[in-house]
Amino acid sequence: MNKILNQHKNTITTLEIAKMMETDHWKILRKLDGRTKKDGEHERGYVEILTDNHLVVSDYFILSSYKDASGKENKCYFVTKLGCDFLANKFTGEKGVLFTAKYVKRFDEMEQELKNPYKLPTTYKEALVQLLEKVEENEKLIEENNHKQIVINGLTDEIPLYEKPDIINRICKKSQGGYANRYNELYKCFRENFHTDLKMKCENYNEKQIKKKDQLTTIRYAEKFGYIDDLYTCCVKLYESEVREILKELDELHR
Repeated sequence: MNKILNQHKNTITTLEIAKMMETDHWKILRKLDGRTKKDGEHERGYVEILTDNHLVVSDYFILSSYKDASGKENKCYFVTKLGCDFLANKFTGEKGVLFTAKYVKRFDEMEQELKNPYKLPTTYKEALVQLLEKVEENEKLIEENNHKQIVINGLTDEIPLYEKPDIINRICKKSQGGYANRYNELYKCFRENFHTDLKMKCENYNEKQIKKKDQLTTIRYAEKFGYIDDLYTCCVKLYESEVREILKELDELHR
């Protein structure tokens, strides 16, 4: 059984899509990531095309991973409804019709679950069981959130402020789908959590600079005006495992 990591709501995985299309998972990944042909020519995938045209890839496809039955971690994507619409337009004939029917039904089921999160009990016993399950669910959620916050604190509090911009840049540039997508995801996370559009603020700042040398990148703007701590926290939330790898690499270099 495949164990999906980093679950996202209101999405389905490329594994599910492969099953719906009755095809191999690697074929779906090749569509998204592109490939290098035998003659050495690079065929761009959908993720790269969207990134190069300054579209937010996470509106369609969200990079993730899963563990197979052997415990090996493998690549996959979470796909939003927009992403499924996108893929459906790439398939014609019966295969496209069947895929559309299956994913539309799947998203409708998820929507109904959101509208009706509780199944009304018909007996006193069912009511007690449902209440107990809800209490256990809340306790588990609180425990997970507390653990997550402890992890985030451990990866942020001990890191000097001057190192954080470098770590952020290293994380974003590790992206296989193009570093611009990582930066866009990071700024989107910051905007949603801190209600501040860093990219827009940076653009407005740069417009006021007479000399080009005085203009800043968004990261440098965040550093200059005191946003870097919160931006780094968003980076840890999004890419915790990769932040750990970077910190380990830096620690080994400093030894």
